[in-house]
Amino acid sequence: ETSPLLDDTDKDGANDGDEVTAGTDPNVEDAVEEDEEISETIDKEESSIVDLLSGAKSSLNTNSCSTTFTDIEGHWAEDAICAHYDRGIVSGKSSGIFDPDANVTRAEFLKMIMLIAGLDPEDESDLEVTKYSDVNPGDWFYEYVALADSYGYLWEADDGTWEPNESITRGDAILLVVRIAEQALYDFTAEDSSFTDFDVDSDQAYAIILAEQYGIIKGYDDGTFRPDDNITRAEAVKVTYNAEVLF
Repeated sequence: ETSPLLDDTDKDGANDGDEVTAGTDPNVEDAVEEDEEISETIDKEESSIVDLLSGAKSSLNTNSCSTTFTDIEGHWAEDAICAHYDRGIVSGKSSGIFDPDANVTRAEFLKMIMLIAGLDPEDESDLEVTKYSDVNPGDWFYEYVALADSYGYLWEADDGTWEPNESITRGDAILLVVRIAEQALYDFTAEDSSFTDFDVDSDQAYAIILAEQYGIIKGYDDGTFRPDDNITRAEAVKVTYNAEVLF
């Protein structure tokens, strides 16, 4: 009796049992072609996904709002300014102007670092603060001050004010960053910092040292930090941009 596996039912010169090996079965050839088509389709899809991801990464890494602000192109803080602008953390001072070298008020800096920390008063309700005589309902910064004060992040002046419209110093800005990041006070010495011009017994000292160690701030070429100087808009953006490592 002849085995059905040895028959050549399609008369193509190969036994039916050898069709797959011989590669003469048209059904097998069709299957191979289909596999090749599927493989080619997958390769194209994978290539498209890679191109898409590469494009997205390129877009994320190429922050430029110099067309929005005419005064920051080539500025050392341009990337940080554009990143903050894209996220709605900062805006210009007037049409087409960011004014990177202008001073920042205490309220403006508070808003920046709170948004970086994910603390948006719009997510809260029934915010109220009465302890500062110069912070009142209706002020654009009222809710930011109220929310920050509710967490114990702020400190008041001797006369009971918070001075929201006054320029903030570099030292106070760093202290605010570290307090909102809830970085605990720790034992330190002046030798823990490369800066030579801050009071190691001040409230700002541990914040300055910690911020330097995290790479959030850099001093000047002469080894100073100048904590009593006012912080500029560009410096404030760069500091809060770098401070994301704390949150």
